[in-house]
Amino acid sequence: MKNLKKSHICFLIWSLYCLVSGIIQQQIEALYVWIVTTAVFLLAVLLKKYIPKNVHTALSKSDNETEKALAIKEEKMESQNCKNNSATNAFTYKPKNNKNASIKIKKNDSSTTSDAVTKKNINLEYQKTIFLYAQSKRSFKNKDSYPKYILYELKITDPLSFRKSLIDQGYLNTVQVSITEVLKCMSLPELKKILEENHLKKTGNKPELINRILSFASEKAILDISKKGEFYELSEKGKKFLLKNNDYIKLHEHSSWEITLEQFDKAKKELPFNANFHDVAWSIFNSRLIKTPVYESRSTYLHMHQLTSDEGNLEKALYYLLIVIYLDVSGTEWYDHVISYYDGLYTKKDLIKLSESLLFPTYSIEKIKHYKDYYDPLIVDEIYSLYQLPYTACPIALLKQIIDDSLDDKPLDSEYYSKKISDNFKNIIKNL
Repeated sequence: MKNLKKSHICFLIWSLYCLVSGIIQQQIEALYVWIVTTAVFLLAVLLKKYIPKNVHTALSKSDNETEKALAIKEEKMESQNCKNNSATNAFTYKPKNNKNASIKIKKNDSSTTSDAVTKKNINLEYQKTIFLYAQSKRSFKNKDSYPKYILYELKITDPLSFRKSLIDQGYLNTVQVSITEVLKCMSLPELKKILEENHLKKTGNKPELINRILSFASEKAILDISKKGEFYELSEKGKKFLLKNNDYIKLHEHSSWEITLEQFDKAKKELPFNANFHDVAWSIFNSRLIKTPVYESRSTYLHMHQLTSDEGNLEKALYYLLIVIYLDVSGTEWYDHVISYYDGLYTKKDLIKLSESLLFPTYSIEKIKHYKDYYDPLIVDEIYSLYQLPYTACPIALLKQIIDDSLDDKPLDSEYYSKKISDNFKNIIKNL
């Protein structure tokens, strides 16, 4: 009886009451109640006795523990999926400076907009290169005067200590410079602060501010400036180091191309020759084109235009510029919204409103004038033939007309052509 709970005792009393009532008063219903209640009681006792204890333990876990277990499980599944998704496809890349060489570039499923920017473990070689490159352009005297990318891109939280380590390694030399050179290295706010302290005018450009300080500032101010005359310049070792890592400097200067340091190093190792920055970037762009449809590749084609323009290959630069314009005037930037219309997420009225936000690429079209000697209408025919889109708000004849007008000496009527493209987009939506 000691092991019986109060609820069990009450249940037994109720069961006995039903049994006695059924026998004395000869009530069949009471006997049925007794039989059922007794059976339920015995079943509960048996279940409690024979269900394993670990089941009870699992069932009694708190909600937080359960959620934690699920989270760990999902994390493991996600990790496994990443491994499973590492199966690769390949394409052949033939670089400009080595037409006989080819390399298989691995294709992964990771997003370029997400690759585009996290650098947790920065390569020390890259850190030193970009830091010295920044130091070679200006001598920094304190932590606050360093550009922000020293922290955000290079993850250097203490630039002064980092600079000291480079001095100790022989990459930088200490030099004495004139007061004029000190002032030239100062920012406009710094120069204006000196002028304010000497009660002088703060208006004018940088050379005017410097001349005013040199001409009218007090002797004490000039003396204070001269004390800042200890600067740092690249040593021969530092210059050779930058020359060796010039590709990293170009990677830093072309940050808008969204090529991470990890992507660059990996692609360069996979190329079977001594590739330069443009070769590596080109292979990465080709890899991106494989992973994305044409209508989502506008930024990649723009970067390819910039790359070929940097190389001086103006004919190719024009070709990729025309692809960028072709995509800009097509209206396919809203293609995902059009697809969502079929899923019931948008109405035709919603999509027609989007036509008001279609921007006419005046700047890109005006750039065609720089490549006038290389333009041929057949290039437009080739682009429309090779780069198929789900739809286009700018028929081939209209784009040719826009280009012809842009090459004339007259100003391009952007408003007129913008309305025509907008009207064409509206008609596409109405015919869905």
